[in-house]
Amino acid sequence: MARDHWFVSIEAVREALETNVFAQPGEVTGLPAALGGNAARWSSLAAAAKRKDGFFELLWTKAHFLVLPKPIVTFMKDSGRVSISEDPTRRSATAETICTTVADQGTTSSMHVPGASDALARAGHGLGGAATESLDPFDPEECAVLGTVYHEMTHAWLCLQEYADADLQKLYRDNVGTYEGAAGARGSTFAKEIAFSEAAAAYVEDRVVRWCTALYGLAQVLADPHVLRWKLRTIPEEYDRPRSMYGVVDREAITSPTLPAALRAAIDRKILDGLPLTMPFADTPLADVREAALAAP
Repeated sequence: MARDHWFVSIEAVREALETNVFAQPGEVTGLPAALGGNAARWSSLAAAAKRKDGFFELLWTKAHFLVLPKPIVTFMKDSGRVSISEDPTRRSATAETICTTVADQGTTSSMHVPGASDALARAGHGLGGAATESLDPFDPEECAVLGTVYHEMTHAWLCLQEYADADLQKLYRDNVGTYEGAAGARGSTFAKEIAFSEAAAAYVEDRVVRWCTALYGLAQVLADPHVLRWKLRTIPEEYDRPRSMYGVVDREAITSPTLPAALRAAIDRKILDGLPLTMPFADTPLADVREAALAAP
């Protein structure tokens, strides 16, 4: 009964959620109470998010509000070949995605992201109207976990590209070969499929974390502009800071090749859905919020 009630309520919120965090230009909108804007909802949201369907339903709705990519979330939720776990007793205490291929059954992808449900329940809680003394608007852990979840979803989507649409298959087919002979900082040579997936996932994670960090930082400035006005200079600098190398294999950074421009553009279009987080700071709604903060007395 509780499970059915949660899905009725989350669907009602999803249907009513016609806006996002930038509902008012130059402002940061508060997260709806039902989605975690009210701390009293965190435990029930986290409990529901410990199931695959509940996790990806909540992630989709939070992604809508925070202007993060949703098509990848939809694929994860709808695919019977994807599973997600945060079991702390597993051999790995860190996030990982394992792809398994079985003859006559095809490929499946198992994502493991410790602490994901609790962090997702809280994500966005301190933004806008919820930025009060009792709810700190800046929580770096939320940005980190959101980035990790998108990182692992990217691995899973690329692993299952043969079951995805033609655009994702083309992204994979056109770009995996660029990582032939990929090399690491300690001189290792990596399989192109592994290096390609790690580079793509790291790039997706980087864009999500940059976006989330800038958004939270601006919310923090709006909450206390006199103390934190120096952030108005550093936020766009950090958001736009150039980076060309992405990906780590077995704790060794990929140093060759650097992320090809064609792959970056393809990921921006398909995996990141062409959203503002793919654009320079000045071309995003974040810039409007910054200008409003600069104009504040």
